[in-house]
Amino acid sequence: MLTVEVPMYSKMKEGRYASLRFFLTTLIKYLPLRIEILRTILELRNLVDEQSSFNKTVYQNKLNELNEKYDPFSRTPSEWKGCKGSSPYFRGYPCGVWTLFHVLSVSSFIHGDPMLMSEVSSSTVAMAILEYVKNFFSCRHCAKNFMKKVDSIGHLPSNPTDVILWIWKIHNMANEKLRGDPTEDPKHLKIIWPSETNCPKCRSSEGSLEALGYDWSKKELIDYITNVYKEESINRLSATLVPKEQGNDDEDKLVTDILDGNLGSKEAIIKRLRKYCSKFA
Repeated sequence: MLTVEVPMYSKMKEGRYASLRFFLTTLIKYLPLRIEILRTILELRNLVDEQSSFNKTVYQNKLNELNEKYDPFSRTPSEWKGCKGSSPYFRGYPCGVWTLFHVLSVSSFIHGDPMLMSEVSSSTVAMAILEYVKNFFSCRHCAKNFMKKVDSIGHLPSNPTDVILWIWKIHNMANEKLRGDPTEDPKHLKIIWPSETNCPKCRSSEGSLEALGYDWSKKELIDYITNVYKEESINRLSATLVPKEQGNDDEDKLVTDILDGNLGSKEAIIKRLRKYCSKFA
């Protein structure tokens, strides 16, 4: 994502650049990360804040600098874990992107989303996902299909549980479209997830949710998805993620202040970010 898809652009229009800022901030706020990866993303966010427009060379040089400084992916497995396909041609990165989106949705459900304090506000996570796919996802026909599915749903989620269900529904709609496609892993067939085997209680004739041709128990479905994608579950699959509480209180406060608008001007935000990042220089 940040090391391959973003640097594909030599220049960015203002809207795309703003989307990058927003996506980085959302990752910092909601994605449970090892401290060296968190510091890397914080400094990238600092760079984006300092630059009025995107410069590919500056961005790439910063990535190289941060790689030398923090070696953020040294403990990341060289092979996919939860997204490993039956051959190198299957699953992998697309599966990892879906996993990221689900983790973000569950994390915002668990930790709260300031943008959902009002019923008329849309989810931070949903907006960040939407903007990243629209502006950066390298599979452009995949991005177009994603946007079509968003349009077919007709609205963005405006409460925490709907954030989880929103990306769950889009993912399953994508699975339906790709069923039988040459890209489908024969060992991991595209199904409506979770299956009755995965979650026997999720599908119910007396369910409170009708979607994808089935009746679902909304409570059981939310509980199941949350259990699959909560921090503790993901930690068992990937060395990339660590529980949020192993981070730093200063980091949490800084991110919260940025998102909640407590720092006021752009200059104040940059000053705080510089002060924070100077501790690791």
